[in-house]
Amino acid sequence: LQDASDEFELRYQRAFNDLTSQLHITQDTAYQSFQQVVGELFRDGTNWGRIVAFLAFGRALCVESANKEMTDLQPRIVQWMAHYLDNTLQPWIQDNGGWEGFVTLYGK
Repeated sequence: LQDASDEFELRYQRAFNDLTSQLHITQDTAYQSFQQVVGELFRDGTNWGRIVAFLAFGRALCVESANKEMTDLQPRIVQWMAHYLDNTLQPWIQDNGGWEGFVTLYGK
């Protein structure tokens, strides 16, 4: 999963950098920005590629918060990510072979 996220981020690093800088993250707007991006990402449904993009976005958001010296946002971002994974994505993940299904697909 980490390898897929790394590869995705390398391929789309410029887009992620542009996106996170365009969000103008502040302490007050971070959660709203997170919700908007994630909502748009999964607007048309869920697939493994979007889940990888979701994880890469979370990492890019943490990096952006560090760059803006708002490292106290990082645990909150991790919490938002975990909550979304557990409450929204988990049923889809289970229906699609669990994380083992991802490993099988990505291994090809």
